[in-house]
Amino acid sequence: MIEYFGITATILFCIATGVQACKSMYDGHSKGISHGLIWMVLIGFFLMTIYVIDKVGYDLILLSSYGVQGFLWAIIAKYKYFERDDIWIEIKSKKK
Repeated sequence: MIEYFGITATILFCIATGVQACKSMYDGHSKGISHGLIWMVLIGFFLMTIYVIDKVGYDLILLSSYGVQGFLWAIIAKYKYFERDDIWIEIKSKKK
């Protein structure tokens, strides 16, 4: 039963992060996300992955959660530091 809690939490966390990553990709930027949040989350996922491997072992639920969210946060960070060119924003706005 407790495994289902972990799986459900992982799915919810990944979907929530995925929605933000999709918004950043769609908008072409992550202007509303602070630098501190991005770096604390990315470093936290990295350190927590090392901790889980060392203390818990290769727990698939935890490691997949940290791996997927770390990847999605890297996408968010990419759009924070490397915004898409304005030409794409202009094309998107003309479609509306």
